[in-house]
Amino acid sequence: MLLALAACAPTYDDTADKMLVSLQQQTDDGLIKLETLAQQVQAYQSAPSNDPAAKKALADAQAKLTYAANIEWYASVLSALTALEARMTASPDFSSSSISDSLAKIRENIELFQAQHARSNTVTASTAKTARQILDQQFKALTVYIVTLKSGKKA
Repeated sequence: MLLALAACAPTYDDTADKMLVSLQQQTDDGLIKLETLAQQVQAYQSAPSNDPAAKKALADAQAKLTYAANIEWYASVLSALTALEARMTASPDFSSSSISDSLAKIRENIELFQAQHARSNTVTASTAKTARQILDQQFKALTVYIVTLKSGKKA
């Protein structure tokens, strides 16, 4: 019986660790880009200018902020999340349902942000920042779990 329980104990997975770090970085990169673009648009709009360069910069920032300009980023993040889910839940153990729930919440928040972006075709800086902060907290919880496993302590 003890051997069966030991077989169900979670073990550190270096590949899952690297995938999680990569996914968080990819998610943060995209959200920070959207936040920065939204700040640029807001700055240009709050100080209207007849300068052709300023008008072009505003138009460029607005174009990069559209949903269509970011579809590939969403697809890439969701694909990486799917791969991470498969990796972290491939070996059933006592933590599998908690890990599945955590990953499902990350997916849900990304998809909610994506749906809002698709509806409005733009993003505000505060919305991108809030999404990033929420997702970073969710990623942190998974990181703590993986670091705990790496240290050899029970998760």
